[in-house]
Amino acid sequence: MSDPATNGDDLTPAERLGQKVSHVRHDLRSPLTNIIGFADILIEEASAEGLATFLEDFRRIRQLSGQIFDAINKTLEIDSLQKKPATILHLQGEILETVPGIRAAIKLLLTQSAVKENKVYAEDLERISAGAEQLLERGQHMLDELSEVLRSVIAEERELRATRMLETGDSAFITRQIIDQKQQPVVELIRKERITEASILVVDDNESNRVLLSRRLARQSHRVDAAADGLEAMDMIQGNDYDCILLDVIMPGLDGYQVLEKVKADQRLRHVPVIMISAMDDIDSLVRCIEHGADDYMTKPFDPILLGARVNACLEKKQLRDQEQSLIHRLQDEQAMVEKLLLNILPERVAERLKNGESPIVDQFEEATVMFADLVGFTGMFDRQQPKEIVQVLNEIFSALDALSERHGLEKIKTIGDAYLVVSGIPSPRQDHISAMASMALEVNDTIANLNRGTEVPLKMRMGIHTGPVLAGIIGEKKFIYDLWGDTVNTASRMESHGEPGRIQVTESVYQALEPDFIFDAPRTLDVKGRGPMTTRFLTGQR
Repeated sequence: MSDPATNGDDLTPAERLGQKVSHVRHDLRSPLTNIIGFADILIEEASAEGLATFLEDFRRIRQLSGQIFDAINKTLEIDSLQKKPATILHLQGEILETVPGIRAAIKLLLTQSAVKENKVYAEDLERISAGAEQLLERGQHMLDELSEVLRSVIAEERELRATRMLETGDSAFITRQIIDQKQQPVVELIRKERITEASILVVDDNESNRVLLSRRLARQSHRVDAAADGLEAMDMIQGNDYDCILLDVIMPGLDGYQVLEKVKADQRLRHVPVIMISAMDDIDSLVRCIEHGADDYMTKPFDPILLGARVNACLEKKQLRDQEQSLIHRLQDEQAMVEKLLLNILPERVAERLKNGESPIVDQFEEATVMFADLVGFTGMFDRQQPKEIVQVLNEIFSALDALSERHGLEKIKTIGDAYLVVSGIPSPRQDHISAMASMALEVNDTIANLNRGTEVPLKMRMGIHTGPVLAGIIGEKKFIYDLWGDTVNTASRMESHGEPGRIQVTESVYQALEPDFIFDAPRTLDVKGRGPMTTRFLTGQR
C-alpha cells in the first residue's frame, strides 16, 4: 500500500508531516503490538503452568518492548518533533540498542530443551523474533524518511511553525480525549459477565496480529475465524453469520474502510458490530471509521482486559438487537395469525374497519341474496357412528361448502349445528348476486353426492333462497360475529325449512330474476308462518 505521506502533492508541508508521523507511528507500533501481545501470553501461560524458570526472561522481553513502545509514543508527537527534531535520532538509537537485547533473549530461550519441547512456546518466540527483526528494519529507514520530511517542513514553514504546532498538538489532544472517553465505561463492562461462544471474525493482513487476536479471543471461549485481507474477509462474511468483526484499517487491496463501508451498506450485515483496530490513533482515522458505522475503535497494542470488555460490549449490543428482532418476528407472526383468524370470522372489508377502530359496524344493503342449507339425515348418524367420525364428516362437508362459496365470491356467515348460512352481495355489492347464489346452490347438490360415495348413511341438503334488503353488522364485544337480520333472512330460512331434501326452493322474486338463464319446476303455493300464502319454485338447473 502506498504511503499517503509521500504522494500528497496537494497537502501543505505541515499536513504532509502529520500524515508521515501517523504512518511511521503505525508501522513501528504494528510489530511491537505482536511482540508485546505474545510476550503477555507467554507470561500468562508460564505462570499458569508454574514454569518460573522462563518467567524472568519473558518479563524481560515484555519490559524491553514496552520501553520502545513508550519511546515511540513520546517521540512521534508533532509538537515534540518540531521543537526537538533530534529526538528522532534518540528514538532510532533506542530501537537499535534495545531490539538486539530482545533477540538475544529469544535466541537464548530457544536453546533451552524445555522450550524446544513446547511447540507453542517455540512458535510464539519465533513470532516475537520476526516482529523484532521487522521493527529493527523499519526503525532504520522509516525514521530516516521522517527526518527528511521534518527538515522540509521546518524549511518551508518556519514562520508558521508555532501555529502549526498548536493545531497539530490540539488534534493529538482531541484524539486522546476521544479515546479516553470511549474507555470510561470499560470498568463497568469488565464487571459484567462475559458473553461466550460468540462467532468472531478477525481481519488483519499481518499474520502475527491475526494469531495474537485469535488466541486472545479463543481464550475467552469465542469461536474465531481469521482473514488475511479485505477480499477474503468479504467472502467469509457473506458465507457465515458472525456476531462481531475485528477489522484492521491499513490493508492492501480492499482496506478496512472499504470493508466497513460494504458491511454497513448490506441490509443483512449492517447490524453486525465492527470494531476497528489500528496502530494509528489520529483523529481523521477515528472520525472516518465512526462516520462509516464502526461500533468501536481500538489502537494497538491493546490491554487484554480492555479488548475483552470492548468485544463483550459489542456482543451485548448484538445480542439485544437479535432478541429485539426475534420479538418483532414473533409479534409479526402472532399478528398474522390473529388477522387470519379474524378473516375466518369476518369478511375482509369488515375486519379492516374493525381494526381501524370503527364501532359499531352496521350496514343496510338494499339488494342481497340469502341462502340457508340444512343437512337432512345427519341426526340419524348419531346412532351409527362415533362422535369423532360424525364431526369429521360435518367438517368435510362444510369445508367443501366454504370452498364453493369462496369460488363463487359469496360470503359465508356462519354454521348453526348442521345448517349453513351464506349471503351474496354482502359486504361487497354486486349486480349478479342472485345468479351467483343459484350457481353455488346447484353445485352444492353435486358436491354432497360426491361426498356420499362409500358412506353408510347418505346425506342430502335442503336449501332455501330469497333476495331483498338485508341489515348486516357485528354483534358482541368479545365472542363477536358478523350476522344478518331482516325479513329477507327470515324468508330464506322458511324456504329451507319448508323445502325438500336434495332440492333448492326459491321465492317468486328469485324466479323472476333468474328465469331467462335457469330452469325451474312448476310453481307451488306454501302457507308460510308470518307471511301467509307464498308462490315458490324448485331450482333444478341452468340453461
